[in-house]
Amino acid sequence: MNHKKAIILKKLWPYKKYQMLHQIIHPLSVEDFFSKYFEKQYLLIKRNDKDYFKDVLNVDSLDQLIFSSSNYYPTFKAVSHSKGKLDPAKYCTNVNGGYVIDSSQFVKCYQEGYTLVLSDIQNKILSLRNLTNDVTKALGHRTGTNIYITPKDSQGFPAHYDTHDVFVLQISGTKKWRIYDVFEELPNGEMKFDNNFSDTGNVLDEFLLEEGDMLYIPRGMVHDANCDDDSSIHITLGLFGKSWGEIISEYISESTQFHKILRKYPKLYNSDFDSLNSEDISEIADLISNLIVNIKSDFKKLNNFEEHVRPANLGFFKQIYSLDSFNSSSFIYPSKMEKFNVIDKENGAISVHNSKIQLTLPAPCKEFIQEVFSLTEPKQLSAIDCILDDDSKLQLVRQLINMGGIQFENN
Repeated sequence: MNHKKAIILKKLWPYKKYQMLHQIIHPLSVEDFFSKYFEKQYLLIKRNDKDYFKDVLNVDSLDQLIFSSSNYYPTFKAVSHSKGKLDPAKYCTNVNGGYVIDSSQFVKCYQEGYTLVLSDIQNKILSLRNLTNDVTKALGHRTGTNIYITPKDSQGFPAHYDTHDVFVLQISGTKKWRIYDVFEELPNGEMKFDNNFSDTGNVLDEFLLEEGDMLYIPRGMVHDANCDDDSSIHITLGLFGKSWGEIISEYISESTQFHKILRKYPKLYNSDFDSLNSEDISEIADLISNLIVNIKSDFKKLNNFEEHVRPANLGFFKQIYSLDSFNSSSFIYPSKMEKFNVIDKENGAISVHNSKIQLTLPAPCKEFIQEVFSLTEPKQLSAIDCILDDDSKLQLVRQLINMGGIQFENN
């Protein structure tokens, strides 16, 4: 495969809504990514830009995370391919039956050649929360982030494949990666790689991931990585999607309560299975066919990925704490962190909602709401012309601020 070298047109860090996926795969378009690479083959993007991911993660934020919060095994762990499994008691303290990370001993493991693995870290670092929230909403599937800190002359894991797709973002240092020619197509969680029995195959490609580079590896593709004369910090952004099989299975399971035929036991009391169950099987086949047709309209409810998105509405507490200072001279604008949808309802009413909150408003509010949520820069509340009087506008915007949909500032 030809390695793609990115031409940086415009930096989108720090956070801008719905731009993270574009930035990760830049300069490749989203359309090309899905048509040529997604679930099919790996993608390496070389950038020659060591600062490309500098606002996503840095050593200072890792230092603060390791030493300024309570962390637990196995979310934090030390691993090494050559040294074997390390007893967590070496770097943990047993508290009420659980292992609490001893930060100094944990870092000492790194000094001794172990890779430090920080799992599901997106809810502890704001920039990673923004990253996963945005990519989750863009792809429609849940995502999570792990951080791998590897010292020079070491390797954390043997060759293996993952049961989820990963985007590797090289933050600091360099790491040598190998892609093997074994590709288990789209394995699910039951088809995990077994180092004792699974074949790794032969090396298909080998390359050095440098600061700012990105590597996409679809699930099922065997790979490994090691550090030689340089240390490394990288993020893996994992995509934990729902397959068609999982979605259909959930949908049929949910439908069981509404269809008696799905709750019946099959007749198994003699060997003539077909004749005993033919009518039931025919009815079930027709029912399932109709249910699958209905999946399209219920797809978002089935996938319910937004339930896994924890909003990173930075500044929300400050807004609530300062709400008494809000007045007609305040400048307002849509929240930059929390997406709200505005939908027309019957009889001219309008609905403002996200995945967890909904506010239904009467028709006279429609013009005002549409203008407020279309603002691209702060605008003084009193300067927004509509049929609502000032008191009504103040009361309405206060509700929207309390919901997290609107932010304000006073000059």
